[in-house]
Amino acid sequence: MDSQQRTRRIAAVAASIAALILIVGPISSALAMKSNVDSPLNLMMNGTKVDAHGPISWDADETSGTFTISITQGSVSGTRSATYAPSSSSWHMTVTAAAGGHFHSGAATGTGSAVVNLAGGGTETYTWTVPITLN
Repeated sequence: MDSQQRTRRIAAVAASIAALILIVGPISSALAMKSNVDSPLNLMMNGTKVDAHGPISWDADETSGTFTISITQGSVSGTRSATYAPSSSSWHMTVTAAAGGHFHSGAATGTGSAVVNLAGGGTETYTWTVPITLN
């Protein structure tokens, strides 16, 4: 195989891989349950609690999901879990600061995970982390 044939073959393989990524990427992301943490979130009870919420987008084969949400701001954090069904288009939890801590207005991080039960058996786990603002 001469140099020109080799170059054409490499270009053809690279184009095939790029096409596959463009096709499979959107399909695989469309098949994943989606959630997030809304921002801003409101502080409650003098900063000991956060009124946390976010959207849920379900796939047809998902029957329920246990969502665990953590809010972290500096050395203060709080975590809460709850289970939702596909009839819910959002999750909503009151997250309490651990160890008597207090959140304050400003930047924080919202971290979530969802362990989703599938109609055919088994589970899938999804995670996300987003910057949020506390008011």
